[in-house]
Amino acid sequence: MLMRLLSAAPFVGGTFYMVLLRLADWPLLGAVGAVIFAAVGLALLILRRERLASPIHWGFFIFTGVAAGLVWTGPGWGAALVAGYPAVFLYGSLLLIAVVPPFLGRGYFTYYFAKKTQPEAVWATDVFVTINRHLNWFWAVLFVLGGLSGLVPGLFGLQGPVWEPIFDGALPLALILGLGAPVTKWYPEYYQRRLGVVPTGQAESTSVPAEGRPTGGAPAAKTCRELIEMMPRGFNAQAVGDLAAVYQFDITGDEEFTAHLAIADGKCDFHDGPAENPGVTVKSPADVWLAVSRGEKDGQTAFMAGEYTVTGDVTLLMKLNSLFSPAPA
Repeated sequence: MLMRLLSAAPFVGGTFYMVLLRLADWPLLGAVGAVIFAAVGLALLILRRERLASPIHWGFFIFTGVAAGLVWTGPGWGAALVAGYPAVFLYGSLLLIAVVPPFLGRGYFTYYFAKKTQPEAVWATDVFVTINRHLNWFWAVLFVLGGLSGLVPGLFGLQGPVWEPIFDGALPLALILGLGAPVTKWYPEYYQRRLGVVPTGQAESTSVPAEGRPTGGAPAAKTCRELIEMMPRGFNAQAVGDLAAVYQFDITGDEEFTAHLAIADGKCDFHDGPAENPGVTVKSPADVWLAVSRGEKDGQTAFMAGEYTVTGDVTLLMKLNSLFSPAPA
């Protein structure tokens, strides 16, 4: 219960101060801002010790500090500026937490939230990093739009109890809840689906659509090696176009081998051993890759659980569905 209250403190304190900036007199704002800033800072120290301090918490902390500092200068340009555009300072502070860490090599602010829902095994994968990079900059755009919304009352003379709450609070909040939250929930699955990691029930198979399935009465693969050797039989030459690519498979567990498929000139050939320069490499235990290819294991769940990994040009993985669909009868 205490941690929940402390976790809410930066949001409640920052929001309360933003409202006061629109309503109260300058002398009062400086003292109140200092108290709120100190309280938020204390809450963050405790949350940080418990590893519960999120980047958004820090964004609100920056906002209260900057706003209180400007107001504390007295009834001058600083106080007038922050009192006239509190939402600009709030979303500007949140923008900093999205923009600055990547340029300092500290990663994306969305990591904090994504790592709470995904196993550690996938944190270093290209797909996890790419998804968070996209979402990080998506949220940066939302923060910019929130700040621009806060400019409207002052620039267009729309001050008052009706317009200020709309442009300072309601409109930015609608962007966050109506657009930001749904996209954050939807996009990871969408991106993985594009890569061929399709959730169960939404396609004929999961990650390896049809490579290991029999066509034209051919027997199904009994081993992972047979599966990969059989993939050229289901190669769809009509879908390849001018693509030239190499898919490498590093298989471990019950079977241990490395093999690759070379696609060029409208043909697909199986080769033993590693490729000189593979375009994409799948690293998986034999039983996992075989189960995924047969549709016995959900490919998305296996991938996000770190049961198999993919390195290299992940866009090539997107082409598996079309390149290795069953050949026409």
